[in-house]
Amino acid sequence: RQPDGKLEFYASQKLGAFSSDLAAISWFFDKPYATPAAALTPTARSWMLSIAAFRLRVQGRFAEALPGDRAALRMREDAQDWISASTVASNLSQAELLTGEVAAAVATAEKSVAHADRSGDEFQMLGSRAAYADALRAAGRREEAARAFADAEQRQREWQPADPLLYSMQGYLYCDLLLAEGDHAPARDRASQTAKIARRENWLPDIALDTLTLGRAHLGLALVAVAMQRPAKSARRDSRVAVAHLDEAVDRLRVVGALEFINRGLLGHSASCRNVGDWEGAARDLDEVEEIAEHGPMRLYLCDTALERARLGFAQIEAFAPLNGMLEKDNPPKPAVPSADEIAELKSEAEKQLKIAADYIETCGYHRRDEELAELQAVLRGEKKFANLPPRV
Repeated sequence: RQPDGKLEFYASQKLGAFSSDLAAISWFFDKPYATPAAALTPTARSWMLSIAAFRLRVQGRFAEALPGDRAALRMREDAQDWISASTVASNLSQAELLTGEVAAAVATAEKSVAHADRSGDEFQMLGSRAAYADALRAAGRREEAARAFADAEQRQREWQPADPLLYSMQGYLYCDLLLAEGDHAPARDRASQTAKIARRENWLPDIALDTLTLGRAHLGLALVAVAMQRPAKSARRDSRVAVAHLDEAVDRLRVVGALEFINRGLLGHSASCRNVGDWEGAARDLDEVEEIAEHGPMRLYLCDTALERARLGFAQIEAFAPLNGMLEKDNPPKPAVPSADEIAELKSEAEKQLKIAADYIETCGYHRRDEELAELQAVLRGEKKFANLPPRV
């Protein structure tokens, strides 16, 4: 009914046709992909801008998608098509967020909520609130984000009593908040339930995202079990489940083909590799995230990558791999404490990465990462041990 992208996404994904779509769409633009052909009707021009921007986002070309989304939003607002205006605003907010325009993303998401409320559409009202919550989280406004998620889920319960939990992308974003708070078991339980919906409907991106949440949740549970010195059997079980889910999630996300989603999977997979002592595997994942993110540019992922590179360096310095030896097979060798020269080199690289992350946090307003940055800076100064920090999955 509107270019929310989901139906279009599935059709294009099954054909692997994103690049072909863009090539075909370019014929309907005087200036691809910002100025539609003047011969098109206003409705067709708005629609063409939206579908072009969506396909650009799927390919990770977020900066190129912004002008089209902004123009489409103005057209939908002028036409007082509030459902479509809300959808386009949510998509625009996501693109602004990943390119590092966090304050703009919050304002646009707020606009999406207002347009959804004008429309009276129940689905749009809950979906826009989840997108707003995610933007608030990025800005470091944690309590406001939690309230917006709670509001969205209350609307979900009223709209679909048989499926009371937020699911699809909204559910993934809520679980991401829970994982950041250390609520690994609730995130696991939610994803286990929402995965049933995704499989029932054969929503391939949602199956992949739920699998990713399950992997990250089990990874967190394994790390907590080790830190709390719980029975090794529990940690081994969760470690093995985590690695299996994270491997599967990355494979599924590659099939889906949306580069933003692949980055989410690779960051989770990198954390898993780091914790089992697979330093090379963790670095490969981060190299791929960086390669994808630079093209966008997806500045928030570049920040996340810098923080994870610093974690990897500190883990190597302390030979800290709490899940090493817990897999059924293919366990990496037990890590050894590096030499003094190697430690100096690793520390220098970690310091460099933390400076990169701090710059992104400041210039983008990405204050969701303030606490993590402060933890790692304390390790750099020698005030804390990396092994004693809270697990980040």
